[in-house]
Amino acid sequence: MSNTLFVIGNGFDLHHGIPSRYDDFREFLSEKEKDLLNSIKEYLPLYEDELWCNFEAALANLDKDSVEDYASNVLMPYSSDEWSDSGHHDYQYEIGEIVRNLTDSLKQRFSEWIFQIDLNVYNKKLNYINPHSHYLTFNYTQTLQSLYAVPDENILHIHGKSESPNSSLVLGHGDNPSKHERLNRYDDADRDIRILEGEQTIAEYFKLSYKPTNKIISDNEDFFTNLSQVNTVIVLGHSMSDVDICYFEKIIQSIRLENVCWYVSYYTDEEYETTCQQLRKIGIDRRQVSLITLDESNQCSGISFNNQLSIF
Repeated sequence: MSNTLFVIGNGFDLHHGIPSRYDDFREFLSEKEKDLLNSIKEYLPLYEDELWCNFEAALANLDKDSVEDYASNVLMPYSSDEWSDSGHHDYQYEIGEIVRNLTDSLKQRFSEWIFQIDLNVYNKKLNYINPHSHYLTFNYTQTLQSLYAVPDENILHIHGKSESPNSSLVLGHGDNPSKHERLNRYDDADRDIRILEGEQTIAEYFKLSYKPTNKIISDNEDFFTNLSQVNTVIVLGHSMSDVDICYFEKIIQSIRLENVCWYVSYYTDEEYETTCQQLRKIGIDRRQVSLITLDESNQCSGISFNNQLSIF
């Protein structure tokens, strides 16, 4: 096994011409599941197409008021002449349907979309990908296996791997769902039980749409333990966003940081600055890091890259 760890993000797939943006998922929904797409736009802050780049983060911002307002159309007062016991759960049902649509149905459609992505449209292969290295990929696609013949045993698909339209994939936001849990309130006994149950269902949404990063790391402890001899980390196509930063912190805990060289790709000038900030935030000495674009990286000689990269 090589002493190099590759960390792979979605920019890696995009570099190869693979249509794996969240905006591509939106297009998939517009053709296959317009009702789900409309629900997403109605209840999540994704009402404009250009916002879909923040898809996972948006899952943490369910418009609870809109959900409750919609369901309130069937919230008939107990004192109404038209009230009957058969309608006691109508309000909770409507909220439950919205939650199921934005969790179970969304994840199912997401899995179907990932599975049908064509991996045979690639170009710009990178000449330094070593099949014998360690790979931590945040991508669901099997691009490494398909394009570079990297064996499965060398790859950790940290959020799951697309093997069928029903693959179990991790998709979610990074906000702790506990802040949405209702506390026992002194006046709960005086409130409509239907509304209370609706609030509990909405709180459940935040649990179901949460990315449990600590558990994921714990479940894959063996992979991180095997990184102790790594002396080179190459991050390709990953924006190092806050929702995934804990994985990088785990990498740092698993290696001898002072002996490791980092090569990190960026795409735009804005991403360059953000990446610098994130690297500093997790405690990586700037003298250990070289920042590159994926196009530049292929011009370098092997994974050592010599001294052709600019130090940030």
